[in-house]
Amino acid sequence: MKTHSFLLLAGVICYAPLSQAHLCANGNPFSQAGYSADLSWRSSISHKDNSGSYAQTSAAREAEITRIRQKMEDEVLGVGAFVGHGDTPPIEFVSADGVQESYASHSDGANHQMTVIKVGKVDVGAKANEGVLKGTLLVPASGHTGAANARLYAAKDTFTVRYEVSLDAQGTKFPSEYGDAGSALSEDAKSLGLVTANELNIPLVKNHVTRIYYFRSGSGGPAGYFDGRVIDFVWDGTTH
Repeated sequence: MKTHSFLLLAGVICYAPLSQAHLCANGNPFSQAGYSADLSWRSSISHKDNSGSYAQTSAAREAEITRIRQKMEDEVLGVGAFVGHGDTPPIEFVSADGVQESYASHSDGANHQMTVIKVGKVDVGAKANEGVLKGTLLVPASGHTGAANARLYAAKDTFTVRYEVSLDAQGTKFPSEYGDAGSALSEDAKSLGLVTANELNIPLVKNHVTRIYYFRSGSGGPAGYFDGRVIDFVWDGTTH
């Protein structure tokens, strides 16, 4: 499965798989940083970050978030391309405008691969070897017991997003197996629909991998659907 991005470059649309989007716009999967966009369309389904802000965005980036959200909702409800086999889609992350982003691997919920995203040109962190990745995490209600239950979960559930930094450079060792000992990025946040958008500031450490985990209330946590509730971020050490 390939995720696509629409890039606005000097009035020209560049269309490419997101995993190849860095070939356009000097590594930025979307338009140039600072391009304005109307965020009112998702204000009711978004949790802002801990400073009360949205990640830097653009019209092209918001179009990509719209596309991903619609696909996830269709899968939860079992409609459109998912008629007859609705289910719970994996979580999806869209980096802030201006961040270099490409997939090393991408879960589609069935290929038994977890999503690994390579990033660069992130915000500067508190220390010389640290960075901060800003972006939007899209998380779904569970669709594995049908559309009626999914709508109930969408209205009443809460969720938590945690992160851990790997103990090694390869990202093969983490402090805990399923993120239970991790630090919270979002804590007991309210579900805002079938798919909720979360503006996150994710800490990165040079020569280590940052892993985020999605805990949905009433679910078995990441352990029950690891490739769909976990994302690894591999940072090249560059900031802007």
